[in-house]
Amino acid sequence: VLTSEYEKAEKFYIEVIDWATQTRESLVVQIMLGNAYRQLAKMYQGQGKYEYAGLNYGHAIDNLKKSSTRIIEPNIGLMSLYLDMGEIELADSIEDKITTEMSTTILTHREFYLEKGRLLIAKMKYAEAIENLETFLNLGNGSEITEETKQTHFLRYQAYKKIGQGNNALAAFESFKRIEDSLEIGTIKENVQKIQSDYEISLR
Repeated sequence: VLTSEYEKAEKFYIEVIDWATQTRESLVVQIMLGNAYRQLAKMYQGQGKYEYAGLNYGHAIDNLKKSSTRIIEPNIGLMSLYLDMGEIELADSIEDKITTEMSTTILTHREFYLEKGRLLIAKMKYAEAIENLETFLNLGNGSEITEETKQTHFLRYQAYKKIGQGNNALAAFESFKRIEDSLEIGTIKENVQKIQSDYEISLR
């Protein structure tokens, strides 16, 4: 994401937070506030601003604790953040919290299985990791071309390689490369379209 797009997104989420903080009239507004904090945290995480991300995930959890269906989302985000930071014990504690306190909503939040797969690889539990990564894929539509499915296939490749399943590792790597190539082609097309659009505007 371009820096200017990050800045626009940051400004938007902060405006929503400012408005919702002043309003706080209903659970709906509280959920809106929590979601804005979560999106802001996710953006900071993507930029590598882990301290800001952690603070905003914390605010999201505080504001979504009354929503039994939404509270899992910032917790999964926090688990992902700790994994990015290499804080395996903290990520493990969040995973345990999600599993014990939010089990009824896990199936509707398939990203949990991706993050659990990452955690299990970090803990060198490769067979269990593969099971969770496969669950993430099975809960999708089977033909997704996203950064998450690309990451999942690469993690599968790593796990299969660790347990000596060469054929499965190769198949996972081929899936990873196919999605990676498709995403790169999509990015190139978007950039070309933007250049063409900017050029046409300059001619007016």
